[in-house]
Amino acid sequence: MKKSHNKNKIHSKNEQTAETMGSLAVGMADNFNNILTTVMGACSLIVKDDPVNIELLKYVNLIRSSAERGAVLSDKLVHASEEGRHCSSANCSFSGSKLKNNQKYDKNDNP
Repeated sequence: MKKSHNKNKIHSKNEQTAETMGSLAVGMADNFNNILTTVMGACSLIVKDDPVNIELLKYVNLIRSSAERGAVLSDKLVHASEEGRHCSSANCSFSGSKLKNNQKYDKNDNP
């Protein structure tokens, strides 16, 4: 009877730890998304300010592409946190998601 009680206690503590870690990961992902939103907004403003500067647009494309990859990574972190509450790490996998707006800027973009 005592063994069963100890197993339940350990299981409960593990669930609480997983829940706490999941909440922490989701909070970090949310903060990261806020930063990425600022970066993406700045890219839009740069393009709007100087839409014909081809050299500048190359850098904006690089920055935007990196921010989009960061958004996908953040999304995976949230999904992993949610899945982690329902499965063991051995059988969980990222479902991944695609961004709705996965386009690059060019001189004809109208942000």
